[in-house]
Amino acid sequence: MMMVFIKKDILYTTPANNNMVTDTITGLMWQDNESVHKNSVDAENYCADLTLGGYHNWRLPSIVELQSIVEIQRSPLVIRNGFLNYELSGYRSSTQIALNSPRWTWNIDFSTGKMGASIAEDNEQTIRCVRAGH
Repeated sequence: MMMVFIKKDILYTTPANNNMVTDTITGLMWQDNESVHKNSVDAENYCADLTLGGYHNWRLPSIVELQSIVEIQRSPLVIRNGFLNYELSGYRSSTQIALNSPRWTWNIDFSTGKMGASIAEDNEQTIRCVRAGH
């Protein structure tokens, strides 16, 4: 059985029992099996080592990719319909604040939809891995 969610011209599919959500507009597949908290180094390693739905090419999303699943109009719950596992907390991205500043990365707070910054190696945040679905 496949669940289908339609929201704001974006179609999400959630195939039964595979713990992933697919955005059929962007083609991105999102991890949706558990909440994980990591610093940036451990987060990148976790995603790179993740096997989910038979796929091995997972990675930490960019800030633009994370923003694509945020829906401000649903505040305080700002993650788009279709996701079953989430936390209303800061989610880490792979995007550095500045090109020469690898210590700081962008994050997005899923309780407010606001972007922020965190010190990459010191601060554990919630992560959600992503992969290109096509």
